[in-house]
Amino acid sequence: MYSENQDDEQLDEEITLSRLKNTWDSFFQKYDYYKELGRLTSHYPEEKSIYVSYNNLEEFDGEFAREILENPVEVISAGEKKIK
Repeated sequence: MYSENQDDEQLDEEITLSRLKNTWDSFFQKYDYYKELGRLTSHYPEEKSIYVSYNNLEEFDGEFAREILENPVEVISAGEKKIK
């Protein structure tokens, strides 16, 4: 049986994902990571990742940096979805 509670949970997940993707976008813009991501694209598949400074994350938004430590899979996954 489908319930309103499931709707609410799905909506919360969508809002969280959207918020995380927007935060990553702002972070990538502020610290010019899009330039590095563009370079990475031209070297794919030999290179598949970039180094993101935790100090930059903490300076950008301390709460966001802590959220990465507390929920790394969810937060990093949102960043990956943002750049795909």
